[in-house]
Amino acid sequence: MSLKLSSFENLNDLNEKEVNLYGVDFLKSAEVEEFILGRCRLLSFSRNFPNSKSVELGYRKPRMWAQYGDNHAGACIAINESKFVKENKEILSSCFNKIRNVKYVNWAYSDLNNSLVELPAHEFVVKYFNKLFFEKYKDWRHEDERRLFLIGEVDFLSINNCVEFVVLGSKFSSENEICRVLEDSISRAGKQILIPHDFRKASNSGGGINSIDWAHRILEEVEKRKMNSISYLKYLNSNGY
Repeated sequence: MSLKLSSFENLNDLNEKEVNLYGVDFLKSAEVEEFILGRCRLLSFSRNFPNSKSVELGYRKPRMWAQYGDNHAGACIAINESKFVKENKEILSSCFNKIRNVKYVNWAYSDLNNSLVELPAHEFVVKYFNKLFFEKYKDWRHEDERRLFLIGEVDFLSINNCVEFVVLGSKFSSENEICRVLEDSISRAGKQILIPHDFRKASNSGGGINSIDWAHRILEEVEKRKMNSISYLKYLNSNGY
């Protein structure tokens, strides 16, 4: 299992795609923008966030489901960050990368003007990565974003053995596809094998999002596919199902 990194060409915040460095020579500014679009990659996560009494889990945000979860028809994967970094240690150690929380500000790129003249694009990005990629305009603050930024032609990072659980959207209706993924995990040595109790279903709760156990529904679908799922069913039986 893996996650596909995004290029800056595909981001929904145009300010990150079109770096406006006022007071800087247009050609130099264009050089930096071209470097970012061609060589930089990004993974974005919604982190757990504190409230007055406890910590709210990152999947409990209705607006995030509407914007990034296919309007509640998609899924949210909870990933263990330390396991994720360990799993991808070899790739991450070979390129410049940072994992940090995004800071939400009144004015992005405020200290970058006139900083560009003496530096090549790569050096400029490395020096000012925090201002460029870990500050966003305050209107995005509801996302509570934690992101991985890297420089290099890396398109995928593994989440094998990193998945804590999966929350299916309230409109999710592709349990059959989930079964295919589960069956496939049996046939690949060293791949994390998810079980029905790794899945939960999102539900509306007091204007927010909660989740309910969905193992019974996943197991029902697996059992319907006995001919295709025989190896997986044997695995489940050996683990107490």
